[in-house]
Amino acid sequence: MNEVKNTKQSVNKKFNDYWDKLITYNGRGYSTDELFYASGDSTLTSTGEFDLTATGCNVKISGKVEHYWHDIYDFHPGLQAWIPGSGVIPDSAMDKLRKHGYATTFTMSSTWWQHLNGNVQITKWWFNEESWEWQGP
Repeated sequence: MNEVKNTKQSVNKKFNDYWDKLITYNGRGYSTDELFYASGDSTLTSTGEFDLTATGCNVKISGKVEHYWHDIYDFHPGLQAWIPGSGVIPDSAMDKLRKHGYATTFTMSSTWWQHLNGNVQITKWWFNEESWEWQGP
């Protein structure tokens, strides 16, 4: 944003960005979130392609972001989860299925796209005025 600050003419740029976010339950062994029962910890990787248009202190950003959620289900002996109505289920119990050839490691994943539109008004103070709108699932 600094390179477009206070420009008198319009500046147009294209850029890409990338984020990785660990979705974690910090080893709690319990959550009411359905994702916890399906995978425990997992990763969300997001990659975006953006167009930036700046005039003076006003910066408009629009683009498309691909989100890729993924987790390898690879059994974790030593961990366990408390499931309401069933009690504590140790991962070692599920790992017995793998050891005897009734289960295998697999990857769970999902991909989806969202569009992002934003406006940033660069101010003289330490904070900027921002507005962002996400569209899509």
